Amino acid sequence: MELFPIADKPIRSPGEIEKADVDRLLEAGWSEVAIFDAVLITSQYACANRFSAGLSLIADFKASVSKQHYSRYLESQKPNTLS
Repeated sequence: MELFPIADKPIRSPGEIEKADVDRLLEAGWSEVAIFDAVLITSQYACANRFSAGLSLIADFKASVSKQHYSRYLESQKPNTLS
């Protein structure tokens, strides 16, 4: 999908967004509003994530998922060992 690489730029390399990027999306049928929304939303999440990382805030996964899902997550993090 053409929008994903452009929506990713504000997160990874905001200085590299160029008019040509927007022109490609417009030619592909995306509206200016959709492009604006995608860039704005990804930029806001990138900003919030940087604030959180800078303040050493991490998600409390135990509070946000059920015990069953959290148990599966913990199991998936164990190193694979061959018996």
